[in-house]
Amino acid sequence: TCVEISSAGHRNPVGKLYPEPELLSLCYKKGIPIVLSSDAHEPHQVGENYEASVRFAKETGYTTLMTFQNGERKEVELG
Repeated sequence: TCVEISSAGHRNPVGKLYPEPELLSLCYKKGIPIVLSSDAHEPHQVGENYEASVRFAKETGYTTLMTFQNGERKEVELG
């Protein structure tokens, strides 16, 4: 299981990253890894607000994230 940090909220009326900081903090305390997403529906949205997502993760305490390739999960350092 991983929790997703999504920058899509910046494009929506909520105007901020998902999930709420309190929920992400609880996930961090439980050792739940993260993935980053921009939930792109258009090519120009790919990677949108990536820096804000990384900053949010680091402020919560995360130093790594998970990537997936060919069904395999791999932990990498946050950029």
